[in-house]
Amino acid sequence: MIYLAGPYTHKDEAVRVARFEALTKKAAELMIDGHVVFSPITHGHAIAERHDLPLEFDWWQHQCLKMLENAKRLIVVRIDGYAESVGVQAEIAYAEANNIPVGFVNP
Repeated sequence: MIYLAGPYTHKDEAVRVARFEALTKKAAELMIDGHVVFSPITHGHAIAERHDLPLEFDWWQHQCLKMLENAKRLIVVRIDGYAESVGVQAEIAYAEANNIPVGFVNP
């Protein structure tokens, strides 16, 4: 399974939605290519929106890292903000500490 990471949290809802859309599109492209993909942003965005859950990585960290623990690799989508994202940087650090290969793709 590929764990597909990218930035999400932002004060501007339009930015959050655009990030969700870009990551969901990349997840679909990878699935069409035959990969099994988990996109925490795609998964979490819908749940958070419908059930008024927090948006910050601090709240989602347990969910995300448990899924990443089972991934064969981490792919980070280079969306604006990925290098500064607390969540993305934590996911990269976790992957590296657990010998999960990390790769980068453009949106």
